[in-house]
Amino acid sequence: MISFTFPLALNLQTKMDYKPDLGQYLGSSTTADDQQEYYDHHEEEDQDHDQEEGEDQEEQKMDQEKPKMGRGRIEYKLIQNPTNRQVTYSKRKNGIFKKAKELAVLCDAKVSLIMISHNANKMHEYHSPDTSIKQMLDLYQKTKGIDVWETQYEKMQQILRELKEKNYNLRRQIRQRMGHDLSGLNYHELHDLESSMSSAVEAIRAKKEYKIKTTTETTKKRVKSLQNSNLHLVHDFQMKCACEDPPYGMVEDHVEGGYEAMAALANGASNLYAFRHHNHHESCLPLPRARSFL
Repeated sequence: MISFTFPLALNLQTKMDYKPDLGQYLGSSTTADDQQEYYDHHEEEDQDHDQEEGEDQEEQKMDQEKPKMGRGRIEYKLIQNPTNRQVTYSKRKNGIFKKAKELAVLCDAKVSLIMISHNANKMHEYHSPDTSIKQMLDLYQKTKGIDVWETQYEKMQQILRELKEKNYNLRRQIRQRMGHDLSGLNYHELHDLESSMSSAVEAIRAKKEYKIKTTTETTKKRVKSLQNSNLHLVHDFQMKCACEDPPYGMVEDHVEGGYEAMAALANGASNLYAFRHHNHHESCLPLPRARSFL
């Protein structure tokens, strides 16, 4: 078989009928069999191409005739229901972790995921086999050429220096108020320290007097309430004794005042009272019946 290379422009509509004369390109040495073989080969290629185009058109037509069963569009916004939000989070989390594992296994990629739930009480992580989160962070810094901890470390050092300086100043002020470490102060600083100490003493004295006053008033109110309760109890006792004739009577120890001395006893008097039993047995005995001598 002889292969030929020459420019050939064919019209798509008449390509099946057009047969160029190969002799004008190759010379008179080209035989009729070679030309026929060339025509047959290209005719088969054209038929295959037409068949492929027909199949593509049929597939497109079938796709257009199929009913549309696609999912509806989802509006991406925050899920208000906490339960639905947690369920969606769990499902999507599992899907993302599955895809990450597939990437690590199929593509030999180094994958790392860190996920924290919306209420920040659960953390989930994934990293490729034979790696760790720290190794992934180090690899990230090395690849990007940055140090993610440098800025944070410098900030922490600055905060530490400020706190140390503040602590030193507070300790020095405490020592100065206790009368120590005063040699390094000049006249104005000593005067300011004296003024601040005088103000502190006045504030402490005022606070102490206020505490004494409030405590005294509270105690007086409590004493008055107890006295009123005591008077009510004595009055109730006297009313009960006046309305009833109890088998046990109250007798004074020959001290003036009668029953009024009871109130004095409640207030700390030294009057002594005793109880005696009223002898009502004789008055309660039944009278003998009269006898008839008739």
